[in-house]
Amino acid sequence: MLTQKELAALVETSYQTVQAWESGQSRPRPGAQRRLCEALGVQPEELFTALDATAVAGKEAAAA
Repeated sequence: MLTQKELAALVETSYQTVQAWESGQSRPRPGAQRRLCEALGVQPEELFTALDATAVAGKEAAAA
């Protein structure tokens, strides 16, 4: 488990960018995708499955 700030440092981006990815407001660019996969130890398809699930959960929580 990493904080958004820790993950941002590993991926060489801002924590605000990580927040946008998690909320579904944006998607990582190809270079960031590669670094994310390396940092998290996952394959690209796993990464997007997780990002999509997190974004859906966030939207459902906001609607409740």
